[in-house]
Amino acid sequence: MATRGRHLLDQINQLLQRYGYAVAETTHDCGELGGLAQSRKRFLLVARHTEKVPAFLYEPEQKRLRGVGEILGRMPFPGDAAGGPMHRIPRLQFKTWVRLAFVEAGSDWRSLNRLAVENGHLRDYLLVPEMHRGVLGVNEWSKPIGTVTSRGMPMNGNFAVADPRHIGPDKHSNELRVGDWTDPSRVVSSAHGTRQCVADPRYHNDGDYGQLGVRGWDQATGAITTQRSPIQGGFSVADPRTAGTETHKNVFRIVPWGGAAGTITSGHGPSSGGGCVADPRPPQRDLFGKYAVTPWTSASGTVIGGDDSGAYAVADPRSTSSFDGAGKYAVTAFEESTGTVIGASTTGQGAFAVADPRTSLNRQPGDAYLTGGHYGVVPWNAPSGAVSAAAGHDNGRWSVADPRLNLLPALDEKTVAIIRSLDGTWHRPFTTLELAALQSLIEPEEYLLLDGMSDSVWREHIGNLVPPDAAEAIADVCGTTLLLAWSGETFVLSATPIWVRNVALGLAMAS
Repeated sequence: MATRGRHLLDQINQLLQRYGYAVAETTHDCGELGGLAQSRKRFLLVARHTEKVPAFLYEPEQKRLRGVGEILGRMPFPGDAAGGPMHRIPRLQFKTWVRLAFVEAGSDWRSLNRLAVENGHLRDYLLVPEMHRGVLGVNEWSKPIGTVTSRGMPMNGNFAVADPRHIGPDKHSNELRVGDWTDPSRVVSSAHGTRQCVADPRYHNDGDYGQLGVRGWDQATGAITTQRSPIQGGFSVADPRTAGTETHKNVFRIVPWGGAAGTITSGHGPSSGGGCVADPRPPQRDLFGKYAVTPWTSASGTVIGGDDSGAYAVADPRSTSSFDGAGKYAVTAFEESTGTVIGASTTGQGAFAVADPRTSLNRQPGDAYLTGGHYGVVPWNAPSGAVSAAAGHDNGRWSVADPRLNLLPALDEKTVAIIRSLDGTWHRPFTTLELAALQSLIEPEEYLLLDGMSDSVWREHIGNLVPPDAAEAIADVCGTTLLLAWSGETFVLSATPIWVRNVALGLAMAS
């Protein structure tokens, strides 16, 4: 209008000025004039008849641009029946919803250029249907929770909630809260305990509050009361008199061979005094014979009735892979033949175990989950293993490669989708009713239904109208100027800039 229509504007200006009008061409933000939640810059041409209206016309006062959330937050959620037909989400192609999800808040489609694309696919993101188990899921404050089960925990479902009531540090019960020295205390009640504490800056390590504190030998102790103990203050002492002396009961003390033992009492043992001796007479043989193995060339000990209390086993060099006495619990090598298979063949009766090198369970220290199927994925056309009570995705092959991703809408299918964007919000288009509220055509709490049932026609009418709040601001300053003229006033002061004034021209000529 100000460029391509310049010739027409010049004619209008000349015509107005010829009939005694002062003219001003300006650009104003209607959002600032009406205090709207939109920035709406528009070209405004205003004229004032200087003789009939001698008082200046001042510009409207500029107001703060509000955030869209201040308006939309007062409206029903999109799709709610309370909003009516004009408050429905437009049906967009599914690929449009996906693009909107990746557009950064405050930016436009150009932010998509910052996504990494390889071979026509996003490198860092993958589109999948919403998970059913909702592990570590968080419920919205205004939404219902799923069925409550006996194992309802954050790790196995949507069992957490986004609680909007926690604002600031003074909510809830402030368990173990420590107040600042310069802040007032909370309400003092009979039930206050360790939840009400103070950060006392006067503590200088003087022992008054020194739990498990130790006093120096040359220092005085604190006041002795009935409740004093080492865990309630500095009621221990660093005694320097123990140097070079044997004190206490010599727990685990060993008496030298040439020294005298302490008094023998009923309670003496290695842990209660000097109950051990350094014996220089170590035997040249194994003491006792319990579970000892006699060499093949050595003599056995005396055979007695209690044959489990001595060396009653022999290292027999005649061992073979048969049942000659050496095959019990034996393991046959993979490349060797097994012994004769008999009816009572069990692992306890011969070499009926094999060292199979084909197993994948070759676990090393720390490899508890190595090749054990943990985090395993079962193909869609393969059977699953036996389902156990402890079956989980991290302890076996309890995941499946589901090929039904075609359940997602086609890219060109028009639908209404809620896709959580990268910033955790729902990037969606404004509803027609929301656009009317942003234009100040209605209050956010009001109901509106325009003639017809076409969203495109509704949006055209709403977009073409001058915002009523901005129009009211312009009409206010115009009406004020007209009232001044009708009352005979010719001059008035205002804190806002003059919108339309007489133009004074000066010409300087050199003689």
